[in-house]
Amino acid sequence: MPIVAYIDTIDVCHLECPTCPRGVRVMKNTSKKMPLELFEKIVAKVKSEDYAQIGLYSWNEPFLNLTLHEYVSIVKRAGLACEISSTLSLRRIAGLEKVLCAGLDHLTVSVSGADQATYERNHVGGNLRYVLENLQRVREIIDRNKLSTVARVRMIRFSYNNEAEEPLRAIADDLGLNFEIIEGGGDPDQKPSPILQLTPEWFDLENDRGSKRPLQESPSEVCSLLFDKLTIDCDGMVYLCCAFPNTESLKIGAYLNLGVDDLLMHRFRHPLCRVCSMPRRPIQDEDRSRLGKARQMSLVAAD
Repeated sequence: MPIVAYIDTIDVCHLECPTCPRGVRVMKNTSKKMPLELFEKIVAKVKSEDYAQIGLYSWNEPFLNLTLHEYVSIVKRAGLACEISSTLSLRRIAGLEKVLCAGLDHLTVSVSGADQATYERNHVGGNLRYVLENLQRVREIIDRNKLSTVARVRMIRFSYNNEAEEPLRAIADDLGLNFEIIEGGGDPDQKPSPILQLTPEWFDLENDRGSKRPLQESPSEVCSLLFDKLTIDCDGMVYLCCAFPNTESLKIGAYLNLGVDDLLMHRFRHPLCRVCSMPRRPIQDEDRSRLGKARQMSLVAAD
């Protein structure tokens, strides 16, 4: 069953993280913002396709959207879980309480150091003091309003910041927040980071556009980024997956105009998937059913 659809409501992030396509401006900042009417239609379609959760982030800083609480409210009215991932590295987040009180289910705050010098090696342009102050605000808002929001501190681990684990865990514990560690992709001290060398410009996709990935009758593994997750930008365009930046060669099309089977087949057959090294997961019966149906629909359309 599909799990989460990631939707960017705005098209900007203020940080310049060297391991992020947005940070190094492979994806340029713009003033675009998704209209609420379009967002409502997308949420309704996401729900109809049995996604259980919507993440109001992908390649942006969600809290730069000054009306973010309105988007959270739409998700909650649709009966879906809502999550946000943020750096919280903003001096003042005027709408923080409104967003939490709109029914936000999960808030993840990413950090990469317990002191400013370490933190800003990856979170370039960020201010750790702002992060810590905003974490305290989150705790206070949740307690005062008796909210069920689950907040967690997520440490992004690189080769140089292992010593940050203990103090960051202590900060989370003191505030009663969850704590987790994920492995960072690439090396912030290399500019650009090697992970960004896997952008579509490194593949001759245009000359390979007409080719199709062989459709195995009984594949043993599938990519969870294709089968469980969806990535939509603030124009309502859906892209291949959340592991790569939203570039033209990875654009699948307007989400509202794509049927669920057509969308899966376009993504499954994308040439980048043949050379991608992202780990797969064992295929489930439901995956086989979805893939078989999409394959059949593709054959019918070809006729």
